[in-house]
Amino acid sequence: MSFNSQAESSQLDSLKQALIRQDGILTVAIEPEQGGVIICYDRFQTADKRILQIIHEVGMKENILEKRPWKQRD
Repeated sequence: MSFNSQAESSQLDSLKQALIRQDGILTVAIEPEQGGVIICYDRFQTADKRILQIIHEVGMKENILEKRPWKQRD
């Protein structure tokens, strides 16, 4: 249920950093044991293609469990 390797952990860190850099797209949870990522973002139409492109660039599978608009927590 935890990371299988340092390489996987590093890959997920790279994904998170790349997403945060892309025009305000924010990740809130990465679920490697489920084989995908949960992503929240604050831009709607432009987010999807960039997310998929970044996931491919860091070599992860294109299995996004959930995508939803970013909302500030109270």
